Amino acid sequence: MTLLSLLLLAAPAFAHGSDADDDGWPDDYDCDTGDPLIYPGAEEICDDGVDNDCDDLVDADDEVCDAGCGSGGAALILLPVAGLLVRRRK
Repeated sequence: MTLLSLLLLAAPAFAHGSDADDDGWPDDYDCDTGDPLIYPGAEEICDDGVDNDCDDLVDADDEVCDAGCGSGGAALILLPVAGLLVRRRK
């Protein structure tokens, strides 16, 4: 999260203008004023083809997704653990 994002989170939305989707982000800073799940600093969902966190990067282009995030990242971490548990039970 950037310093600008942190500062804006601390300031009341009414000080910056209207918030059409009621996500807490003023329309001037929100990259999708029609969707309350998309705003600066939101968790990037790496397989939906949408820029969820307003950083102008979508899925595969977003470095957050390279590290594993959203629904796909958790599965990649849990699969090896599940495999170890199955092997130990036999």
